[in-house]
Amino acid sequence: MNSLTNKAIYLIVLNFIKYAIGFLVPIFVARILSRHEYGTYQQILLLINTLSGVMVLGIPTSIYYYYNLHENELHKKTLVMQSFIMLNISAIVAVVAVNLAKFKIAESLDNNQLIELIPILSVYVYCFIVSEYYFHLLVSKDQYTKSVIFGVSESLLRSALVLSAAFIFHDVFALVVAISIYAFARYSYSVYGSSKDFVSLNIFKSHQYIKKQILYSLPLAFTSLIGLVGSMIDRYLITLSYTTSQFAIYTVGAIELPLDVIFQGSVANVLRTKIPRLVVEEKFSEITTLISEATRKLALIVLLIFMYLLFYGKDFIVILFTDKYIESVDVFMIYLMLTPLHIFILSVVPQSFGLTGIGFKVATFTITSNVILSLILLKTVGFLGPAISTVATTYMSITIYLFIVRKLLGKKIIDFVPVIDILKVLLLCLLLLAILRNVHITHLMTADFFINGIIYVLSFVLLSWLTNILKSGDKELIINIRKRIIKI
Repeated sequence: MNSLTNKAIYLIVLNFIKYAIGFLVPIFVARILSRHEYGTYQQILLLINTLSGVMVLGIPTSIYYYYNLHENELHKKTLVMQSFIMLNISAIVAVVAVNLAKFKIAESLDNNQLIELIPILSVYVYCFIVSEYYFHLLVSKDQYTKSVIFGVSESLLRSALVLSAAFIFHDVFALVVAISIYAFARYSYSVYGSSKDFVSLNIFKSHQYIKKQILYSLPLAFTSLIGLVGSMIDRYLITLSYTTSQFAIYTVGAIELPLDVIFQGSVANVLRTKIPRLVVEEKFSEITTLISEATRKLALIVLLIFMYLLFYGKDFIVILFTDKYIESVDVFMIYLMLTPLHIFILSVVPQSFGLTGIGFKVATFTITSNVILSLILLKTVGFLGPAISTVATTYMSITIYLFIVRKLLGKKIIDFVPVIDILKVLLLCLLLLAILRNVHITHLMTADFFINGIIYVLSFVLLSWLTNILKSGDKELIINIRKRIIKI
């Protein structure tokens, strides 16, 4: 468990830096650009995130499964080679498709500026898709330090380029050029860094197992497609139904905290490298313990943040985006309800059993429900309807996964979901916030937000330590982190 925790911490540190930067950059960009320009930028991100998310075809995730399934080095290098080849083909298809559809896309989104931007975006689309395998390869090779350096470096580069373009040119065209330059640099480094993992074409031809990898990856790809559309259906409906400026208001409110990728995703990636072997050895009790303990640890962080923003959500949006986006608060408060779900790591289990089709079925059912409910609520509730639908159907999806994991592991839900520990965290947070919400030390919104936040976190750590909400392993981890900080 300690080994897994340390590896997860590496990825959490990486993702915290990476996505903290990624979270802050849109805030500065939104402040610099007009609502229309920022709305256009968000439409571009919606387009490229959809393309890159779908067209990687689940190949990067499949590396976790196959790389650690066998010890043979030739097998591993063949895996890297065939992943690279397939991603190249997929990237070319994506570039051709988006350029052929650029006029239709611009017409659908009522934004002709996209016609001149999409050809430049082709560089980003190709380079990003092809290089997406590299980070997953580093994690699969247990090169966690290198993965952290790579992740942080690419994030810093992207942020520096985007912010420079925004500050100097105040123009969305410059932002598109900036992210394309970033993607090319990412691609170049990934190819260089993995060049030793490639094999010759003759060896590749005799050892390749592309069909097997595709059969494993395609359900992941379809699941990703369904999941992406499901997570973005509200944005699609808003950008198709409202103006570009109104879309900007919605996207500011829908700015989810990246707790899923910072914490949940980091832990999940570590478990993906370990659980498949435990499944083969039929050590289901050990898997249950791993998931339960991971969920408990995630709850300590995720629910702490969720509860604070539940009380201070309006202050949070106004401080970050100014009064210009005060209309985004309602959307943000609805989206905030997704945060508690980031404590669960459930989809890893069926994937580790080789049952990638389960994820596809669940995702298909969820997105179908989301589309139907979003359309209904868009007509009846209006602007906030798609956001409400997204939250409701995501909760439904998690509920389904709870029962799937219960069946696969042959355990009760309470065995891998530490309900009592979760409730203790929630109650302690509620108690602290009930007191702090009426505390206004400076009577200045920004100052009080941060001062109360610091008091809240320190009080939580102290009281959870004294009441043993923090387990011995948690306390040991905090002490070790403190020692490392002091040394620095």
